[in-house]
Amino acid sequence: MFNLTEIDLDEENMLEEADLASPYRLSCQAKICGKVIVRIPDEEKK
Repeated sequence: MFNLTEIDLDEENMLEEADLASPYRLSCQAKICGKVIVRIPDEEKK
């Protein structure tokens, strides 16, 4: 993914456990290195 740090093994394992695949990233792990677009699913906007 552009403008984010590379995914590491810990994050990869957490995403796999949560049954999430690319393009999903964990906001607590991914560091922003430029312009990005963040999309939040409607069901999470409550």
